[in-house]
Amino acid sequence: MSNRNRLRIAAAALAFAVGLAPAAEARDKTRTGTVQNSKGKTATFQQKVQREKGSRSAQTTVQGSSGRTSTHESSATWGNGTANRSSSTTGPGGRTSTSASHATRNADGTWSSSSTHTGAGERASSSQGTWTKTESGYTGTGTHTDKRGETSTWTATGQKTGDGWTTTKTATGAGGQTATKTSNTSRDGNTVSRTATSTGPKGKTRTRSGSATVTGGGQ
Repeated sequence: MSNRNRLRIAAAALAFAVGLAPAAEARDKTRTGTVQNSKGKTATFQQKVQREKGSRSAQTTVQGSSGRTSTHESSATWGNGTANRSSSTTGPGGRTSTSASHATRNADGTWSSSSTHTGAGERASSSQGTWTKTESGYTGTGTHTDKRGETSTWTATGQKTGDGWTTTKTATGAGGQTATKTSNTSRDGNTVSRTATSTGPKGKTRTRSGSATVTGGGQ
């Protein structure tokens, strides 16, 4: 199972964010700021967000030091026990990938989700899962079919921390091999930092980190 066989939990994150979504009147906001990766490379971003009761859309443009840009657009709706999210990302070379997810609340309080991701090469992967809300976050389990048609099973947990979230995702392939990814996201004022550690089937570990700081437009 490749390290690129990433788990798709966008639908779950969206479903559990439903309870936190504001019920206020429509409002627009534009944020600007900087991002930096673990190698010290920096870029600037501008994000435009439109929020209404039961919906949110955003467009983010990131420009690197060389002047090349990438864009990410997303929209989400929720209400009456369902949640939907779609997004598209276009890189500096003009290649676009898309994602779509749907979640439905079940009678027992759990959520069922389905999602698809289509890469720039038009090869698609999909995921299905069942999610349970806990006192401090969520747990999930399901299956994932990658772009080669290979299927794996996965488990996921998310837990609130004092200043953010910790998530752990483990995928197990048909041959029993496993891959795990743990992410820690924290917020300090206007800066959000994230560190992700992935361990592949052969035990090789890779850690990546980055941060984003809002410098204009508020939080």
